[in-house]
Amino acid sequence: MADGTARKDYLDLMKGLGILLVVWGHTMVPRSAYIYSFHMPLFFFVSGFLFHERPAGEFFLRKIKGLYVPYAFFTVLSWLFYLAVLALEGKSGQLARQVPRIVSLVTGTARNGGNDSIWFLPCLLVMNCLFWAVRRLPHPALRAAAVAACSGLGYGLGRLRFALPFKVDGARANLVFFALGHLVGKKDLIVKAQGLGPWKAGAAAFALEGLHLVAMKANLKLAGIRKVSVTSNVLGDYFLYHLAALAAVAAIGLLAVRVRGLGGLKYLGANSLLILGTHKPLLYLVRKAAGPLADGGSLPYQLSATALVVLAVLPLIGPLNRHLPWALGRVPADPGRGRGDETSAALRTMPAGR
Repeated sequence: MADGTARKDYLDLMKGLGILLVVWGHTMVPRSAYIYSFHMPLFFFVSGFLFHERPAGEFFLRKIKGLYVPYAFFTVLSWLFYLAVLALEGKSGQLARQVPRIVSLVTGTARNGGNDSIWFLPCLLVMNCLFWAVRRLPHPALRAAAVAACSGLGYGLGRLRFALPFKVDGARANLVFFALGHLVGKKDLIVKAQGLGPWKAGAAAFALEGLHLVAMKANLKLAGIRKVSVTSNVLGDYFLYHLAALAAVAAIGLLAVRVRGLGGLKYLGANSLLILGTHKPLLYLVRKAAGPLADGGSLPYQLSATALVVLAVLPLIGPLNRHLPWALGRVPADPGRGRGDETSAALRTMPAGR
């Protein structure tokens, strides 16, 4: 088993890349079919990797603290932000439509005016609960069948355009990534890839990226869609979607265990929940400041806006982790375990001792 520091390093690197792609993807007009083909499955995979068994009461309480509480915090902040924006812009006629959106606190839909990216948190909460239930089954074959059944049902709901509260449909459809992440973490398969050596690992990652591109393009063409959308549960062809995303995630994992350095990217990965919760309002402010320069989402604007958002978040990391750790899903470490909540750790700073 790899030591905790090495494991934290490559997971933080994967999360750091993922959250940068999330921010960058939201600067693009239109959205990138390439980024959207795997960036959310990457986070589902890492979350499954960090899944840890606990008794029912303890498990669900920790998931509420680690995922729903941050969702509620950022929902309220986002709702207030967009209320203020409408008031300052003199759009009082739209205030009546904004006020009822606070109901997303209990629907888990993240319809708060514009910061819809936090849909991921209730979706991940549901996914954890589903997988916890699957893990209660007595045989691995039954568990695999249950994951496949959940995934197929969620995909079917997407095809019917039937959305459920708390993104239950999307959680079901993407449960395969969470389950495989757990399996890979349990078997230490990513770290065992270090035995391939740098050249073999690089060649394998290159081949996997080629498979990702081929499967992604085939999926878009066959399904007749411009991009997949995990948040809307529009995935195209079931098998091609999963094949493309898993190939990309595997390629990233192979490279992550080989890379040394990149401390800045790892730091972003360790604090990715804060970036997730704040980047859409910050991008709104950047677009307003950029004016016509933001029109069309040119590459210079995309890169500049992404960099500005990251720079704006950096000063918030220390104070929020010290004074409002509950808002970032920080759950106290278990006595004797030396680690905090494994799942919300997929999107936040890991507690001391992890």
